[in-house]
Amino acid sequence: MTHGRYLHVWPSGGALTEACLSENEIEAEGWWCSECRLPKPDSKEIDIRIKSRKPVNAPVCCVLGYFVGIVSLEILDIFDPSDVEKDLYLGSVEGNDGLPLVDWVTVHAQLVYFVRER
Repeated sequence: MTHGRYLHVWPSGGALTEACLSENEIEAEGWWCSECRLPKPDSKEIDIRIKSRKPVNAPVCCVLGYFVGIVSLEILDIFDPSDVEKDLYLGSVEGNDGLPLVDWVTVHAQLVYFVRER
């Protein structure tokens, strides 16, 4: 079994952006669990449209309420491309005008461990 080398890292403070779709619309896309408020374990690439023209001025941010990370491609450049391809799912990000934000991607680990209280 291969273990991923990446951890979920979430920004603090104001490094948040909002999704354009409602909770019901996002849940209907099939990748988000409304009960635990996280992407489902079997989620792969997550494509999302945000309310702003671009993410906040930070290399890493999070979609408010959905725990979807958005990173600048500059951040991914520091990792070996074969490791990124093997360990991460990358999805597309669109601004509120529906145009793709080519310098940004959503990021979701291929191997996610959930530890829950009984």
